[in-house]
Order: sequence, then C-alpha cells, then structure tokens
Amino acid sequence: GVLGLSALLIGLLRWRRRETRNHIPFPSEAKALLLLLALAALMRYPFLNHLFAGFQLDEASDALCPADVVNGDLTDPFRTAWSGSPALPYFLKAVVYKLFGVNLASSRIFSLTISMMAIFVFYRWCRLYFGPRASWAAALLFSVSWWHLYFAFSPFSAVCTLLFELCAFYFLERAFQEGRRSHFWWAGIFLAASVMSYLPGRFVPLMALFLVLGCGLAAGRWAFLKAYGRPLLLSLLTMLWFLGSFIRFCVAQPQEFFGQIGR
Repeated sequence: GVLGLSALLIGLLRWRRRETRNHIPFPSEAKALLLLLALAALMRYPFLNHLFAGFQLDEASDALCPADVVNGDLTDPFRTAWSGSPALPYFLKAVVYKLFGVNLASSRIFSLTISMMAIFVFYRWCRLYFGPRASWAAALLFSVSWWHLYFAFSPFSAVCTLLFELCAFYFLERAFQEGRRSHFWWAGIFLAASVMSYLPGRFVPLMALFLVLGCGLAAGRWAFLKAYGRPLLLSLLTMLWFLGSFIRFCVAQPQEFFGQIGR
C-alpha cells in the first residue's frame, strides 16, 4: 500500500514538474559520475571475500542454482528453481560462473556488478527530475545505504530486482518525456524481468500502474489516454509477451509461484 501510494504521488508530482533541468557542461558531469562509480567500486570489490553479515542457507541456495545452469541441470529461464525463486537471474549469473568458475567469489562479483549498474541507472533516473548536483548526492546516498550494500555483497537475486525495477521506471519516465515507443517497449521488458527476478519484483508492475494512474489524474484522463494510450498498451503487451512462458509455468504449477510466500 505504501509503495503504491508513493508511486501514485510521484505520478501526480512529475506531471507538474516538466521544466528543463539545469545542465552543467558534460565533461564536468561525466567526471563527477565516474568519481561516484569509482568510490562505489572501492567500497565493494576490495571486500569481495569479507562476510559482513554472515552467510544464510538461502544465500547458499541462490549461489548454487547458477551452477545447475552451467552443468545443464537447469535449462529453462522462464520457470522457478528452488522454493519458487524465478530462474532468470541464475542464467545471468551462470555467465559469470563460466568466466570465473563456480565459487562464492564469482557469485558476489555478479551481485557487486549489478549493484554498480544500479547506481548508474539510478543516477540517470534522478537526472530526469533533478540537476546534476542533486542527482549526484542522491546516487551517493543510494550507493552507501545499508540495505543496498547488504544485497550488493549477497548472492541473493534481490539485487537483480533492484536493477530491473530502476530500469523499468527509468525507461517509463523517458517514454513520458520523449514519447519514443522504444522506451515504452524497454519499460515493458524490464517490468517483466522484475517479476522474474525475486519475490518483491512481482509488485513492480502494480507500482507502475499506480504511477500511470497518477500521471493520468494530473494530466487529465482523456488527454492522457489520447497521448499515451497506445504506447502504454505497447508496454503492457511487451511485458505479457516476455512473461508469457513464466505465466504458463505458474498457471500449470501454482505452488511454485507461491513457494516463497508460503514459507
């Protein structure tokens, strides 16, 4: 409820803040962004082998599933693996396993790299609303927040949910600002990927719906539908297309979809 209300309020507010943001010269902004990413990397990769918060059994399960992909025991990314966890992130992590070997360090390299990508996308998303200084400060706080650091060092697939969710809302905002259909398409892809990442990701499309409703209320229902009805339909159809095999699997085996919820 809180997440839905927040998305609705963002939708209402964003439509009333359409002015062009202040822009400092690109080289200065690029250097500041590189500095931010370098600081984030120094807080992550040198501590690859440190276990700051212990190691859970569920984390071990998440670290082992990509090995099943490498060994050929898990062959379908559009299903679930252990206890209802979607298999898609394990196929992505399996690429790192093939490069660096099947071990805990490889699993954490994957999570740390996804975290770095999330910081970059978060900064670009902030820049759609704010100037470079405010966006840099927000991304810095985002990069050092405890929950972000925890999942950056954890083999859990939750860090994939973070990246996919950020990408979904980034492309959705760019789509509203620029009107490009390709952005609506990418928003649909990442909404579907969020659902197939980890349990909380199943709520991301609902958050996007609240955001769209907020935008519609702020802009005027019919004017909004006339301008964005078809592109938003493209996002919906793209999401359902990418989710198609996963939905069929969950309909056939509903206990897998609710596996983590029932624990």
